[in-house]
Amino acid sequence: MNRNLGRWLVLALLAGAVAWTVLSFNHLGEGVRVGEPLPLPALPRWGGGTLDPAALRGRPVLIRLSSRACTFCSNDFQVLEAIQARYGTRLAVVAVEVESGATELDQALAGFQPSYPILLDGDGRGTAGWPVKSLPSLILLDRTGRLHAIHAGEARTADVDKLVGPLFPTPPVPGSARFHDQFREVALQIRCQECEGLSVWESDATSAWIARAEIEARLVDGWTPDEIVHWFEDRYGLWILMSPPARGGLRWVWLAPWLVLLAGSGLAWRYLARRAMPVPQGPDPEAAEPLPDEVARRLREYL
Repeated sequence: MNRNLGRWLVLALLAGAVAWTVLSFNHLGEGVRVGEPLPLPALPRWGGGTLDPAALRGRPVLIRLSSRACTFCSNDFQVLEAIQARYGTRLAVVAVEVESGATELDQALAGFQPSYPILLDGDGRGTAGWPVKSLPSLILLDRTGRLHAIHAGEARTADVDKLVGPLFPTPPVPGSARFHDQFREVALQIRCQECEGLSVWESDATSAWIARAEIEARLVDGWTPDEIVHWFEDRYGLWILMSPPARGGLRWVWLAPWLVLLAGSGLAWRYLARRAMPVPQGPDPEAAEPLPDEVARRLREYL
């Protein structure tokens, strides 16, 4: 009974480890995912010049991906202008035209001069690695250039407020319980640069005080806790994080304990299986053939 119970426990551990692995890592190598940086190529601008992606950092970016060759894509330049005017400098609106030429774009604009940049990806290579399955689509990046959300469809049909709303939370009031909770959430994830094994929440070192001031300032400016953590990661590297993120090559850091569990479960299974095997029995001495009389007589004399 105990052996059968042990086998079922081992099977349950194996099934749980496999299920967790499949659910958590089924998208390895499948492109950019939410929370990961989206590479922005230096595409040419309509009207001349190029757009430096670094100039977009520090505020959310709404990218409209469309094409003049797309029969389902409408002329939404006025809609994008209204979105840009509504959010002002808080949000950067960028239109990207895939496989569209300057002449086609001139015809679509019909003399309209948008305040936001329009980028031309003539051959489609610049945006080939973006996680977009259809045109038109909207891509929302957070203040650190990481993918936040995707909307498949026209800008006019999207609930832009709902889409970008999570990136514009009401800033917490310093000293409030909400501010304390968000501040602590971020500070516990950032490593002290002068201490060993301590976060900036736990340390009184000078660098920890500077980091805490940075966290406070960005919370007041309306940054989300995730954006602040990403900002520290971009500035100092992954070592600044108390725990490595489960993405890219670092997914295997989180997967390693489960691999060890699988190996240990396999060894336990083998051990239980061997214990359950019947032990071969030797010949019964009482059932053996009697010794010849002469051999028995000499044995008695010897003993």
